Amino acid sequence: MLGEALKPFASQIEKDIRSLPETINYTTAPAFEKLDQQSIAGYLKQLGIDGWLYDFIYTVLTREYGMEASQQSAINFLIMFEAPKVTDTKYELFGSDHEVLKIKGGSQHLTDTLTKKVQKNIKLQHQLQSITQDKNGISLTFNNQGKKLILPADHVIMTLPFSVLRKIDLNIEMPAQKKRCIDELGYGNSCKFIMGFKGKPWRTAGKQGYTFTDEAFGCGWDSSQMQSEKEGSFTVFGGGDFGDEMLTQQQEKLRNNYVKALDNIYPGSSGNYSGKNIKFCWQKSPVAKAGYSCFTTGQWSTLAGWEAIPVGNIHFAGEHTSLAFQGYMNGAAISGKNAATQIAANILKMKNPHNNKQVT
Repeated sequence: MLGEALKPFASQIEKDIRSLPETINYTTAPAFEKLDQQSIAGYLKQLGIDGWLYDFIYTVLTREYGMEASQQSAINFLIMFEAPKVTDTKYELFGSDHEVLKIKGGSQHLTDTLTKKVQKNIKLQHQLQSITQDKNGISLTFNNQGKKLILPADHVIMTLPFSVLRKIDLNIEMPAQKKRCIDELGYGNSCKFIMGFKGKPWRTAGKQGYTFTDEAFGCGWDSSQMQSEKEGSFTVFGGGDFGDEMLTQQQEKLRNNYVKALDNIYPGSSGNYSGKNIKFCWQKSPVAKAGYSCFTTGQWSTLAGWEAIPVGNIHFAGEHTSLAFQGYMNGAAISGKNAATQIAANILKMKNPHNNKQVT
């Protein structure tokens, strides 16, 4: 049904996708800035998409990035879209390889394991207040439980999201566009509400559980997928205006609304509900103040590509610095490795300026 509904518009969408350069960032802006100036909502309307199809795509992209599709660059849609083909018996809007891997023990198991390896070098309760970089090097000022602490550094890998970094005093000379990137890069406001179930009624109905709906929650999925236990969990995922509503509403009200909505979609959900639930909203977290990065209209052609550019000996890493894996753990991991490699190469060059050996 979705594939059939999209086919009348697929040719123009594919034409616009083909017009995009291989590298999409500020250096290639003239090739795509007209599309970048359009919002996803405006682009869909220009194509003539309306009714349930418009509402569906709007909801999907709002939840995907955590920002209203009316505020996002149309490029966000184009880089993810996969056109339906005549031979398709099953159609997936974003292709078949979208988030197919899971970590046994949960995603946090990865960071927990890494933490154990470097535990002695981790200092908790240190809130960064300011950074100064001058001819004498770099100094970082922290608030350590009410005490001021200034630490010198030769090199820094800055992994704070720009939603937090822009609130910190930066005494650093940097290009105006780099500063603008830190100050203005868009962020979603993703919220999760996870409910426990004694069974998996969506599976009883013969469904995977990945759900988009005009019921109370808009988007959700089986967060116990690929787990063999009888018990299950279902995650409601909010973003944009809906994410703000989730942030302010009490868990009891959310639970009642979502269980009732699930019961309408997958009969038996209310009877299988275990009574367990948890809510987490990233925009409330002091170390994030937002979900993950998301380009608003005009930002692909002006800010994209500036995120990871070093400023002196200050290097930047995190999902927000990765154009290939923006919003994903992959982006955080790869950008961290890239920053470390850059520093290693700089140190090697300082020790032996005539050594052109590459560091990998």
